[in-house]
Amino acid sequence: MWPHGDGVWFVPSLGAARRFHTFARLDSVGIKMMKHQYSELLTLAKGGATSLGGTATGRLLVFLSQVIVARFLGAEVFGVFVLAVVAVKLAELIARLGLDTACMRFVSIFRKDHPAKLKGTLISSIVIAFVSGLVVAAILFAGAGFLSDKVFEQSQLTNIIRLLCTCIPFMASMRVIAIGSQGFHTTRYSIYTKDFVQPLANIILVIVFLLLGAGLRGVVYAFLLSHIAAVTAGMYLLISRGFLDVRGSQPSEFDITGLFHYSIPLLVSGVLSFVMVWTDSIMLGIMGSTADVGIYRAAAQIPLLMVLILEASNSIYAPVSADLFGRGEIGRLGLVLKTTTRWVFTLALPAAIVLVFSAGHLMLLFGTEFVNPGAAVLVILAGAQLVNCVTGGVGYTLIMTGRQNVQTVNSIVMLLVNVALNIVLIPRLGAVGAALATGVTLAAMNIVRLVEVYAFYAIHPYNRSYLPVVAAGLVAAGVLVFFHRFLTPASSVLVVLVNLLVVAVVFAAVLGFAGLLDEDRYVLAAFKGKLRSLKPAGGN
Repeated sequence: MWPHGDGVWFVPSLGAARRFHTFARLDSVGIKMMKHQYSELLTLAKGGATSLGGTATGRLLVFLSQVIVARFLGAEVFGVFVLAVVAVKLAELIARLGLDTACMRFVSIFRKDHPAKLKGTLISSIVIAFVSGLVVAAILFAGAGFLSDKVFEQSQLTNIIRLLCTCIPFMASMRVIAIGSQGFHTTRYSIYTKDFVQPLANIILVIVFLLLGAGLRGVVYAFLLSHIAAVTAGMYLLISRGFLDVRGSQPSEFDITGLFHYSIPLLVSGVLSFVMVWTDSIMLGIMGSTADVGIYRAAAQIPLLMVLILEASNSIYAPVSADLFGRGEIGRLGLVLKTTTRWVFTLALPAAIVLVFSAGHLMLLFGTEFVNPGAAVLVILAGAQLVNCVTGGVGYTLIMTGRQNVQTVNSIVMLLVNVALNIVLIPRLGAVGAALATGVTLAAMNIVRLVEVYAFYAIHPYNRSYLPVVAAGLVAAGVLVFFHRFLTPASSVLVVLVNLLVVAVVFAAVLGFAGLLDEDRYVLAAFKGKLRSLKPAGGN
């Protein structure tokens, strides 16, 4: 065994099948080499674990609030709310000007050696996003009638959009605060702001307003007040932790031109990506009914639970990749990309299997009117999000290595493809057609990114370590096919629980038999060492 740290023992794997049976003793130089080789992985594992827990909590709260709103308002009114939220979120994305990702990148670069530039980046990003939010909100307020009457032909949208306009500056600044704070190589403050305070406040306020009989307006009020609470919490965390000095003891050095030079291409790419993601809902609103939109949105919420695994990884992968590329360490960047993508795939594949085999039962949460065609939409989008997860952080690899213009071109091409597919498929298949259009486009976009990363840097996320995960997925799917064919119980809740149990047991058994890789053992040993250090002296 290898001694690692304060009394922690690390067991290397040297064979192919049962690698953990062979041990080797390393001297202090060898230990330092291991720490150097896998230091980013340890940072990613710690940050990703924190982020996954936080984003899982936040996404669960959002999901619960959507279930409550959908069941209370019904598919048609819920669809009206979704269309209004789409308009406001697009406006907020424009108001943000790409400053959230730009802020994260420059904070990561300036955090150690340039405190004046760090302060200037934080202040300018937050203030510009808020002011821009006010301007964009005023424009959307004026154009709400046109959107409602001419685009969606839903006159009741006008007042809802105008009420939601007040959220835009707070939404934009909250996002900049949350994502920008990840540049400090921690996800803790981002989680507190956008994954805990905002969704928790929202779900509490939604329940309160609905119980008071406020209806759809109450849902809008909850949305606004929760974002105000999140901005307040985010600013408090930045100031109280010493990241942002507002007392004036630290000078500020502003480079707004440099910030915009990086952020504007991201704005274009972000808007195009957003429109592509929401094209299905938008075009359903134009070419279908608000009930179609409500059912589709309800179904689309569930596969997004898979994406939180990828988001958790990318939240810390993005600044780490920028740091490694800045130091010219492409080889280590490739190692990090391989390992983190495999981690994401290992968690996303079982989730996808559970969603596919539980689709109809999960849609019953929203009500019986959501099951058809909601279950089919859920299955299609779960498959598309699995492709998204299995390509890992290739999108952020392009952005963080200065290839943001390539991302912009990708987004333009894929948006055009998505719109064309929606025009063809929605009139024929309705919500299912919208899901197919989005699924094909999302999968294609991630494959293109994968090819581009390899072409630019000769790195990719794959190796033979994926084979045990694929094997576990095939076995789990086979067991569930047998279960659903011969032994399916009547209770939907019981079906979902059994699906979860079967998949968890199969994956644990297969992956446990296959063993762990060196980098996985290193990270696990470090976590064990951290747990041991927390025990009191002499404790058991």
